[in-house]
Amino acid sequence: MRVLKRTLKFFGVLVLLAVIVQCGCLSVLPSELVLLRGESHSLPAFVAPKATEDGFLLKKDGRNLEITPTEAGAFHVDFSAFGLVKKTATVNVIEPQEVLLGGQSVGIKMYMQGVLVVGLSEIPGTGRAPGKEAGIREGDRILSVDGTALSGSDALGQLVEAAEGNTLSLTVARETESFETTATPVFYPDGGRYMLGIWVKESAAGIGTVTFSVPESGVYAALGHAIEDADTGQTVSASGGTVTDCEIVYIEKGEDGVPGAVRGVFGEDIGTIEKNTDMGLCGTWNEVAEESVRVPVAVSSQVKAGTATLYSDIAGGAPVAYSVEIEQILHRKNPGTKNMVIRITDERLLRLTGGIIQGMSGSPIVQNGKLVGAVTHVFVNDPTRGYGIFIENMLAEAEKIK
Repeated sequence: MRVLKRTLKFFGVLVLLAVIVQCGCLSVLPSELVLLRGESHSLPAFVAPKATEDGFLLKKDGRNLEITPTEAGAFHVDFSAFGLVKKTATVNVIEPQEVLLGGQSVGIKMYMQGVLVVGLSEIPGTGRAPGKEAGIREGDRILSVDGTALSGSDALGQLVEAAEGNTLSLTVARETESFETTATPVFYPDGGRYMLGIWVKESAAGIGTVTFSVPESGVYAALGHAIEDADTGQTVSASGGTVTDCEIVYIEKGEDGVPGAVRGVFGEDIGTIEKNTDMGLCGTWNEVAEESVRVPVAVSSQVKAGTATLYSDIAGGAPVAYSVEIEQILHRKNPGTKNMVIRITDERLLRLTGGIIQGMSGSPIVQNGKLVGAVTHVFVNDPTRGYGIFIENMLAEAEKIK
């Protein structure tokens, strides 16, 4: 009897451990999967689809189970471990796609919607600060004055001066909301003119890297993250702009605690800017380069920790292949721009830049012959390492402007 109790207790412990293992296996399975039609996705053999809709082929291969989508679309699949524990995942199946590989540095000239408030002050000698009194803050955008849309800082100054001290109606945007307010210009004796005590600008410029372009539409994507204003830290709401040829003339190497950067000279306009999104810049080329290399696109489920290749023309000339290591995959509920941790391992690039520096954002990353993502951020305390974005996130934004 005692032996039987011990045996039952032993098997009870084994069952408990099995359930714990099963729950652990399912917990690391993403709630959403993006798969390519016709390409197999491998799962541990003990984590198997319990019930699926039509559109998948299943095949056991040794210790793994291959699930192969046969149709594009959105599906709900119930996964189970040993048939005891279940987890439902949304599986989005997309068509295989090829894009043109980027890696070239470009100059960025972007115009804002309205004018961006970068500072507020009291008008000397008056004790008045009309902008502050109107409830305006740094980072706000003034869209119009008395119903007249603002095309730039000069236009704002002209409208203020023309009011001759009369109260103005302002339409102001703050983050995703807009509101109406009023401000009364105050005369500044030393300057001989009326002022609101608001400092503004209407454009942003910088250097970034193109990740890919779509040959059929001429749409490109770059940077892999939004452009933010250096003075306010706010995402710039673009009303248009251009990308240009860019010749790199100087490289500031990155060091621990000090991010590096590239300096360049802008050339001729080669494309337009249509959107500044959380996933980067999108626009269209004036002319698609025929010599660009076609590369298939990977989905996030195909990206693995291990060796990969980064492409950049930071050394001058055509984009060059540099070795990197994908150290970690970060699956998040929201798409985001920090989907993987990468480390620069190529000694040539380390000697040239010290690692990842400003201007390299958007540099494409290729693994196993497929475009998997792009560089987005650097670790300030370790410039050899940084974050990358999944290419599927950038592609989703680019497809919206076709």
